[in-house]
Amino acid sequence: MKKIYICAALGLFFASCSTEEGTKESIQDVKTVNVVGQTNWKDIIDAINSSSVTSSYNTTDEIISGVENAAFANSDFKKLDMKDYVTPTVSEVEYLLNNNEATVLGQLNYSDATNYYLNQMLVVRGPWETNPATDKGVSARDKELLTFLTYTWGPDKDWEWDKKRRVAFVKGYEDSLARAIVLSLVLEKVEKK
Repeated sequence: MKKIYICAALGLFFASCSTEEGTKESIQDVKTVNVVGQTNWKDIIDAINSSSVTSSYNTTDEIISGVENAAFANSDFKKLDMKDYVTPTVSEVEYLLNNNEATVLGQLNYSDATNYYLNQMLVVRGPWETNPATDKGVSARDKELLTFLTYTWGPDKDWEWDKKRRVAFVKGYEDSLARAIVLSLVLEKVEKK
C-alpha cells in the first residue's frame, strides 16, 4: 500500500514540475523574439549601407535608386511590411536637408506624447521627464521607434552622422519601417556627396 502512495505522490510531483518548466520556457522564447527584432533593424541598415556604394552616383535620384536596389536585394529587408512603402522623392530629400529638425517634426503626424519624446531627443537633445515605455499616450509602434532611436542613435551615442539621418528615419517611419530605413540611408549618402 505504501508503494502505491509513494508512486502516486512522485507521479504528481514530476508532472507538476514539467508543466511549470514548459510554461517558463515559452515565456522566455517570446522575450527573446522581441529583443532580436529590435536588433535586426540595425543589422538590416548596416547590411544595406555596406552594399549600396554610391561613389559613382552624381544625382540624388541615382542615390535613391542605388539605395533602393540594395535594400530590395536584402532578404531581411524584403520581410518587412511593404504595403505602405513609397519611394523617397528628390523634393522630399531636399526638404529634409534644407529644414531643421524642429520644422520637420512639426509637420509629422505623431501623437503629442510621441512628439514630445522625439523633440527632446532630436531638437533639445535633453533627457525625458518620463519613460515612454510607461506613457499611455505613446502607441506600441511608436514605443518601438523610440526604443530603437534611444539604443541605436540616442543623444548620448557618439556617431559619425549626427546630421539629418535620424529625422529622416522618423519621417520615413511614419509610413513604414522599410521607408524609414531607405530614407535615412539616402539622407546619409546625399549629405556625404
